[in-house]
Amino acid sequence: MQVGSAIRKLRAQRKLTIQQLAEMTSLSVSLISQVERNQVSPSVVSLWKIANAFGVPVGYFFDSPSRENILVRKDQRKKLMFPSSSVVYELLSPYRNHNLEFLMIRIEPGQDTSDGTVAHAGQECGLVLQGRLEIQVGEEFYTLEEGDSICFESSVPHRLRNFGKGPVLAVWVDSPPMF
Repeated sequence: MQVGSAIRKLRAQRKLTIQQLAEMTSLSVSLISQVERNQVSPSVVSLWKIANAFGVPVGYFFDSPSRENILVRKDQRKKLMFPSSSVVYELLSPYRNHNLEFLMIRIEPGQDTSDGTVAHAGQECGLVLQGRLEIQVGEEFYTLEEGDSICFESSVPHRLRNFGKGPVLAVWVDSPPMF
């Protein structure tokens, strides 16, 4: 199922109009309509707003594996990529199987994880394995080098940006799961 179709299905199940969803997310009716018809792909921020309005993780809108287990093989990781971004998220934990989510994030030079800051319930911790990562948490900016880690409340608006010359590779934990 495509993302837009999943959003439309959930909106119908919740008996919401596009106008009501637009008001809940501060997105335009036109954008939501185009997304639901799979004419445009939502940005990371737009998809997070929609997921938060429904009270579901972003991963709800993507196809899920048919069975869950406790092991994730390297070649069987679920990859999440947004058409408007070159950032790749790989789920290191089984999909929707725990109260936390373990991710590998790859960010290419000059790329951000979102087109604006995002905020959601929970906490996040990250460890940079490769590259230089700038993290904005609220009004503060932090530069993380290889081996540096950070933990913060996800309710504070935040975003990650690769301002180095090579790719950033980081492991990340979200609780509760976002994808």
